[in-house]
Amino acid sequence: GIQSVTMVPATVNCANLGLKTITVTVKDNCNNQTVVTPQITVVEGTALPSPWASCVLGASNGIGIYTPCTGPGRFTLTSTGYSSPPADVQEFVYQNITGNGTIIANIYSLAGNGWAGVQIRESCSPSAKKVLIKTQLQTFLRSDIRNTAGGATVSTQILRAGVKWLKITRTGNRFDAFTSADGVGWMSAFSTTITMGATVQFGIISEAINFTSTTTAKFEHVSVAGSTPTKASESGITENVRTNSLEGIEIYPNPASSYVTIEIPDITHNVKSSVYSTDGKLIHSEMIEQVTTQVDVSYLKPGVYILRFDSEGEVVTRRLVVY
Repeated sequence: GIQSVTMVPATVNCANLGLKTITVTVKDNCNNQTVVTPQITVVEGTALPSPWASCVLGASNGIGIYTPCTGPGRFTLTSTGYSSPPADVQEFVYQNITGNGTIIANIYSLAGNGWAGVQIRESCSPSAKKVLIKTQLQTFLRSDIRNTAGGATVSTQILRAGVKWLKITRTGNRFDAFTSADGVGWMSAFSTTITMGATVQFGIISEAINFTSTTTAKFEHVSVAGSTPTKASESGITENVRTNSLEGIEIYPNPASSYVTIEIPDITHNVKSSVYSTDGKLIHSEMIEQVTTQVDVSYLKPGVYILRFDSEGEVVTRRLVVY
């Protein structure tokens, strides 16, 4: 009889991509054993992670994939076709959220002259109520709002260049859209009031410009969270006001030259800490498991960096100055 079968490594992740040798040990009840070392090829999956789902709205022939090894939570959405005021033609990747919430995404690549954006909509019906802010990564954005199911979409152009970060928050029946150049400072884009159901869809979209073109939109730093009220300053820049376990994060010294100490007083789950340049490029990431952690920053060139902390759907960012 077989007593045990063990493999080393027992699991694989993004660090194991490619052709790898594993060790398999089979032991019987008399403690005889055989060891073999087969080779396996580890490939990156593209399935959407739970609880993300996909809608193909209209004749978009769309597809949404997730590539966890090529960047910080990267989604790629493709679509063809063209939306009309009463009916959308989109690839839509979303989560169902009940009550208040926020969708944030950074659009880092867009091909095919189409649109990419973030959206809250009532259902996967092409004519559902929706609030959408989208961009062609040019000098302007556009808001698309449909306040009655089956009604016409009302679109408004928003002149704002250099924007790749988009956000929509829902507070009751109020929807607020924001833009950002760095994912830290947010500027109001528009607000609207629409009566929607308690549970709606928060997500990201790609949308083509005609029926012969294909638009490919690539997103990173996509996050959906529960209620996240915003506080607007007189300048129009908003900052997140959170009541979660990450809100109490402290980083010191700041500015720093060699090491910083990160304190997370209310840590309840492992926290992913990521360092980004101000243009959104990921430099380093690691997991934090303790209340107090010392982190080496001596490898960073003098300048300003963004520290992003993720845990169980909660996201908090902090600025770090290195000299």
